Amino acid sequence: MNKDAVFICDWSGKITEIIFSSFHEEFVTTEKTLFDVFNHSSCDKLERFLAEVKRKSYPSGWEINLDFEGEIITVFLSGAIFSNNIVIIISGEKSNLLSYYEELLKLNNIQTNRIRELERDLVQARTSEKDSYLDSVSKLNNELINTRRELEKKNLELQSLNKKLQEISITDELTSLYNRRFFFEIITDEFHRAKRLGIPISLLSIDINSFKEVNDTFGHLEGDKLLKKLATILKKHTRDGLDHAFRFGGDEFLLLLEDCNEDKALDVASRIDAEFKNHTNIASLSYGAVQLDLEESNIEKLIQEADIKMYEHKSKVKQKMKAYIQKNP
Repeated sequence: MNKDAVFICDWSGKITEIIFSSFHEEFVTTEKTLFDVFNHSSCDKLERFLAEVKRKSYPSGWEINLDFEGEIITVFLSGAIFSNNIVIIISGEKSNLLSYYEELLKLNNIQTNRIRELERDLVQARTSEKDSYLDSVSKLNNELINTRRELEKKNLELQSLNKKLQEISITDELTSLYNRRFFFEIITDEFHRAKRLGIPISLLSIDINSFKEVNDTFGHLEGDKLLKKLATILKKHTRDGLDHAFRFGGDEFLLLLEDCNEDKALDVASRIDAEFKNHTNIASLSYGAVQLDLEESNIEKLIQEADIKMYEHKSKVKQKMKAYIQKNP
């Protein structure tokens, strides 16, 4: 997994907004500071880095260590001032997208500084009594207008890129479904929305049986194709604006179904299962559904309930397969 992130912090180093992160959801949060993210041995270097940012020198590509899952890894660090805050870019490698973001941010800062210089020069030119300054005022005014236009264009590009980075951070790369991170980002809001509207909301847990056999028999590329096929089927059976499909990890998937009770969720699972069977002779699906108790705030507990029902179904599928093999040796 690439170790990339773009986030905003204040002048003390407290993280205030996460634009993009490929790390797991607990690693970079708005509850942390830069000094919490990076290794303690790198604090002095981090202080020098922030000092460079404050001097508006746009430090780029600084090698710095961070603690990640008990391992010290080296990443590249870049930063710039943006809207009276600091934008920090962490990159495990120099990806084209982050490099472009970095350059765009630098241009934005350069143009902002140039606007300030032009405004200062205009004030001086307008207060001068010399006729020769009239031409200077006109030229400076034109340059100021053009620079402001360019800055507006760059700001629009930054906003578009922010949106793209945010989409990447919540999307599973292989299947294009939402990822585990996004599930935990939205589940509380969706939970409260269902409670406010008085509608049922259900979790559907889906797992591919014998997925290892697919990889071992046909190779991992065929396994990936099967995951993509299931993702396509899941999207087909979700409703825009109501349902969300997630790849929760490996061959595990979750559907969050609004205005849907447990029985309806199982009907959805049955239709998905029937369609999936048309695409493989080896693998099958196990699934379990649970209608969320809107008075229960423990999301992990609700996921576990859906998983338990999924594994109960998986056990029944295995028993049926065993009985079929015994009858048809």
